[in-house]
Amino acid sequence: MTVAGALKLAGDTPVRALVVDDEPLVRADVVRLLAGRPGVSVVGTCASGLEAVDAVARLKPDLMLLDIRMPGLDGFGVVSRLEPAHMPYVVFVTAFDEYAIDAFEVRALDYLLKPVQANRLDEALARARNELRTRAALERAAALHSVAREHERASSPTVSSRWWREVIVRTGLRDVVVRVGDIDWIEADAYYARLHVGPRSYLLRERMHVLEAHLDPMMFTRVHRSAIVNLDRVSHIAHTGDGEHVIVLTSGARVKSSHSRWLDFRALMRKRGRPDGA
Repeated sequence: MTVAGALKLAGDTPVRALVVDDEPLVRADVVRLLAGRPGVSVVGTCASGLEAVDAVARLKPDLMLLDIRMPGLDGFGVVSRLEPAHMPYVVFVTAFDEYAIDAFEVRALDYLLKPVQANRLDEALARARNELRTRAALERAAALHSVAREHERASSPTVSSRWWREVIVRTGLRDVVVRVGDIDWIEADAYYARLHVGPRSYLLRERMHVLEAHLDPMMFTRVHRSAIVNLDRVSHIAHTGDGEHVIVLTSGARVKSSHSRWLDFRALMRKRGRPDGA
């Protein structure tokens, strides 16, 4: 399908855009290009990364066209500071193509080089509209699912709702429901968390400390700054000659424990009535 066809197909999906760039002329040029696109409204412009973080929280745009190289807080810093619930789709705009790989590693929707070309902007808008349309359908389905789950919890008062029981992760154009009990371990991955589930892994847009706070501490514990393990998956602990402790899971994965967390891990395993391998 051509870009024009995609835009026509998704033309009924409005896009609220925020433009972030420290160069006034670039901001004005991007705003001018967006103004010529039907169904697109520019809800704000920002001249710095800190302004952008505040504007996203206030304005809740669907799409943010974000410069990467800015003084102070750069584009990647903006993404790292945004709450997942407020995260818009991000299109990085920069004069340097050296950041392309990094941009897509943080799941940017697109990557545009300055000066922005109209046809490339149209491609990015088409992607945003398609994503927004898919997200709306998924949110409707998630709302129904949530109501059903709440009804189930209400009819089963003995089941605790304090801890997360499942998480939703994006894979391509699909959202996959991952049962928390199926997770072997969780690994920090830049601004994301990588969930290891058997032979598969999924990237979740969430910070490790947030996951740690919402997972049952009698099932999951943080053994390293960058690792959380499912205690039900612990097979044994390997002690190295230099005093290191490696937690070996039933999947065969080997997760190193930091010295500062090792004693807490061992005490928790004993509290669960399980041998700690010592």
